[in-house]
Amino acid sequence: MNNCSIISVQEGVQMHTKNCPVCGKEQSYSTRSNLTRAIRKNYKCGSCAVSLTMTEERRKLLSDKVTGFKHSDEARRKIGESRLGKPRTDETRIKLSLAYGGDGDLDRLNNPITRQGPLKRLRTECLERDNNACVYCGKHDGELHAHHILSWAKHEAHRLLLNNLITLCKPCHIEEHRINGNI
Repeated sequence: MNNCSIISVQEGVQMHTKNCPVCGKEQSYSTRSNLTRAIRKNYKCGSCAVSLTMTEERRKLLSDKVTGFKHSDEARRKIGESRLGKPRTDETRIKLSLAYGGDGDLDRLNNPITRQGPLKRLRTECLERDNNACVYCGKHDGELHAHHILSWAKHEAHRLLLNNLITLCKPCHIEEHRINGNI
């Protein structure tokens, strides 16, 4: 290892040094392995490293070689439009189901009732049972919620029971939680 030496500094700590390959300025390293890495990778001192940064011409050359093609916004729009109205293949539907935490069961995916999910079905059944009206105030319009009488968090066994649900409008639902302290 040429241009390298060990010098002792305060409190008995050894410092390993080498000279910058560009300007010859001395560089210090606290461990032998750091010095070895600096020699192997031909590290320059801070001032030389800044002056030898990549030129704009070199950056342009490297950026032209970047792998991965990106479509223009217009091309992406056209690709999206070409897929409109075309159903996904069964293989794609299974892959998407698995990717989003599903089981990939094609029979379940093809069944419109199970595809809807148990909570959506339960909410729909609750609203239909109560004639799409709030059971407290009778309001038909606005946002209607399916409220769990026995709380979702404390009564796991009753979560998916239709007789544990009532239809409430948004203001009545908020008031119900405010009164019972289940906000």
